[in-house]
Amino acid sequence: MENVMYFVGVLVSCIINAAMWQNLGSQWLQVPDGFPLVVEVIAGCRLILHIRNAASGGLYNTMITSTRVGVQLQRFLPQSDLDEA
Repeated sequence: MENVMYFVGVLVSCIINAAMWQNLGSQWLQVPDGFPLVVEVIAGCRLILHIRNAASGGLYNTMITSTRVGVQLQRFLPQSDLDEA
Protein backbone atom coordinates (compact mmCIF):
# COMPACT_ATOMS: atom_id res chain seq x y z
CA MET A 1 0.00 0.00 0.00
CA GLU A 2 2.84 2.39 0.78
CA ASN A 3 4.35 1.79 -2.66
CA VAL A 4 1.16 3.09 -4.27
CA MET A 5 1.22 6.13 -2.00
CA TYR A 6 4.80 6.90 -3.09
CA PHE A 7 3.72 6.73 -6.73
CA VAL A 8 0.68 8.95 -6.11
CA GLY A 9 2.80 11.47 -4.20
CA VAL A 10 5.34 11.78 -7.00
CA LEU A 11 2.56 11.97 -9.60
CA VAL A 12 0.72 14.73 -7.70
CA SER A 13 3.93 16.74 -7.27
CA CYS A 14 4.62 16.50 -11.02
CA ILE A 15 1.04 17.59 -11.83
CA ILE A 16 1.36 20.57 -9.46
CA ASN A 17 4.69 21.44 -11.08
CA ALA A 18 3.12 21.34 -14.56
CA ALA A 19 0.19 23.49 -13.39
CA MET A 20 2.58 26.05 -11.92
CA TRP A 21 4.54 26.18 -15.17
CA GLN A 22 1.31 26.72 -17.08
CA ASN A 23 -0.07 29.47 -14.84
CA LEU A 24 3.00 31.43 -13.72
CA GLY A 25 4.84 33.97 -15.82
CA SER A 26 8.16 33.41 -17.54
CA GLN A 27 10.16 34.90 -14.65
CA TRP A 28 8.84 32.14 -12.32
CA LEU A 29 9.73 29.10 -14.47
CA GLN A 30 12.67 27.98 -12.29
CA VAL A 31 10.84 28.29 -8.95
CA PRO A 32 8.76 25.05 -8.95
CA ASP A 33 11.48 23.03 -10.67
CA GLY A 34 13.12 21.51 -7.57
CA PHE A 35 10.01 20.42 -5.67
CA PRO A 36 9.20 17.25 -7.68
CA LEU A 37 12.87 16.23 -7.55
CA VAL A 38 12.91 16.52 -3.76
CA VAL A 39 9.68 14.52 -3.48
CA GLU A 40 11.12 11.78 -5.72
CA VAL A 41 14.34 11.54 -3.69
CA ILE A 42 12.54 11.42 -0.34
CA ALA A 43 10.00 8.89 -1.60
CA GLY A 44 12.77 6.76 -3.10
CA CYS A 45 14.76 6.74 0.15
CA ARG A 46 11.67 5.85 2.17
CA LEU A 47 10.84 3.10 -0.33
CA ILE A 48 14.33 1.60 0.00
CA LEU A 49 14.09 1.70 3.80
CA HIS A 50 10.65 0.13 3.66
CA ILE A 51 11.87 -2.70 1.41
CA ARG A 52 14.92 -3.25 3.63
CA ASN A 53 12.71 -3.44 6.71
CA ALA A 54 10.38 -5.91 5.01
CA ALA A 55 13.29 -8.06 3.84
CA SER A 56 15.03 -8.14 7.23
CA GLY A 57 11.97 -9.59 8.93
CA GLY A 58 11.54 -7.12 11.73
CA LEU A 59 11.72 -3.58 12.94
CA TYR A 60 15.28 -2.35 13.51
CA ASN A 61 16.69 -5.80 12.77
CA THR A 62 19.85 -4.99 10.83
CA MET A 63 22.16 -7.62 12.29
CA ILE A 64 22.67 -10.99 10.69
CA THR A 65 22.38 -13.69 13.29
CA SER A 66 24.69 -16.67 13.14
CA THR A 67 25.04 -19.88 15.06
CA ARG A 68 28.03 -20.33 17.28
CA VAL A 69 30.34 -23.15 16.28
CA GLY A 70 32.50 -24.70 18.97
CA VAL A 71 35.51 -25.56 16.82
CA GLN A 72 38.95 -24.64 18.07
CA LEU A 73 41.12 -23.12 15.37
CA GLN A 74 44.76 -24.14 15.11
CA ARG A 75 47.45 -21.53 14.90
CA PHE A 76 49.89 -21.93 12.09
CA LEU A 77 53.15 -20.06 12.37
CA PRO A 78 54.86 -19.03 9.16
CA GLN A 79 57.70 -21.35 8.25
CA SER A 80 60.36 -21.00 5.67
CA ASP A 81 62.58 -23.58 4.00
CA LEU A 82 65.52 -22.44 6.15
CA ASP A 83 63.79 -23.66 9.35
CA GLU A 84 63.86 -27.28 8.15
CA ALA A 85 67.55 -27.27 7.20
